[in-house]
Amino acid sequence: MPTVKTRLPQASRNKNSESRIDVKSVCPTDSGGDKHLAKRKTNSTMYVATYNARSLLSEERLTELEYELDHIKWDVVGLCEIRRRGEHLVNLKSGHSFYFVGDENSSFGGTSFLIHKRHRQNIVSLKKISNRVVYLVLRLSTRYEIKIIQVYAPTTDHPDEEVDIFYDDVDFALKDERTHFTILRGDFNAKMGTKSYPTETSLGGFGLGDRNERGETLLGFLLQNNLFQMNSFFQKRSARKWTWKSPDGRTKNEIDFIITDKRHIVKDLTVLNKLTTRSDHRLVRARIELNTGKERLKMIKKAGSRSWTKPADLEGFQRCITEQLQDYTQENSIDGLNENITNALLESQNRYCPKTQREEKLSKFTKRLMDKRRATRSEQLTTVDELRDINKQISKAIRK
Repeated sequence: MPTVKTRLPQASRNKNSESRIDVKSVCPTDSGGDKHLAKRKTNSTMYVATYNARSLLSEERLTELEYELDHIKWDVVGLCEIRRRGEHLVNLKSGHSFYFVGDENSSFGGTSFLIHKRHRQNIVSLKKISNRVVYLVLRLSTRYEIKIIQVYAPTTDHPDEEVDIFYDDVDFALKDERTHFTILRGDFNAKMGTKSYPTETSLGGFGLGDRNERGETLLGFLLQNNLFQMNSFFQKRSARKWTWKSPDGRTKNEIDFIITDKRHIVKDLTVLNKLTTRSDHRLVRARIELNTGKERLKMIKKAGSRSWTKPADLEGFQRCITEQLQDYTQENSIDGLNENITNALLESQNRYCPKTQREEKLSKFTKRLMDKRRATRSEQLTTVDELRDINKQISKAIRK
């Protein structure tokens, strides 16, 4: 699969630049002029959105979109069906960056990013996987980056083979150039509805409408990659849920989604009706909060929490797991299977992987001598020679 990767040297070489996505956290004067205090801020708020523009072929349509976006908060807007040809990165007069990919020979489909000017120096890479899948990597700090993938899925008029190719491209985009945070969004042309079973962990309880065949395909892909479709996790009025309307206005579906691998970073998601750019879609925007300091603390705690040793009897460890699972009867519930496997692992771990005991710096004998010294000093019942002798014994015990 041919791929074209656009690197921005001025961003990648500036290793000291840190993304302060919320303007209020960018300005050093917010911290009383203390630049070092400003750098210590590790949390930031970012607004990411997806929108099927239904054509940005002319400069007038692009200018119209920029004017509409001036009335809302946004950082990165992913666009579908822009109908422009080729692959280009353009710095607009407004200062924003416009990156788009499309067919070289026809004005059909295409995806793009509109990146706010405040993030220009933090762009790490822009990469085209196909005309339907592109991604952007932004630097959040010297240690953390976020990948934002924009997609435009085939409609129901296209064959299943083309849909399979599309999901292969999305899978490649997810695994290529790993980052700590990942956002996947776009027009998936699929109806997912609401969670039907507890095992559908990728969905929440606030979807819209019923699920169709393409929705089942998307759900399977999300479950396989441990992703969360965030539209369904926020309770909104039905009038604020639909993202596409038929030409006659009778049919309204939710087919534009924002998806992430870390559910906790998305604090709100809403469908906006403020953009009037002659599209039959509505803009979907998520407010995400990224606390890189907290994420770093989680990683440190996770790395330092290993208190189990490797099993000395590996065969016994494996045999214990087998014995725990041999009486398990096949169930339809994935949760039941998961619980049985977890219990078997814990039981084997308790038997063959005992907790490591922290090595004591002082022996019990040394501690008794130190207690004796403390008692004699407080009671003043010992001579200088006796106290000197106790000190010598303590020093000798510690050296051993």
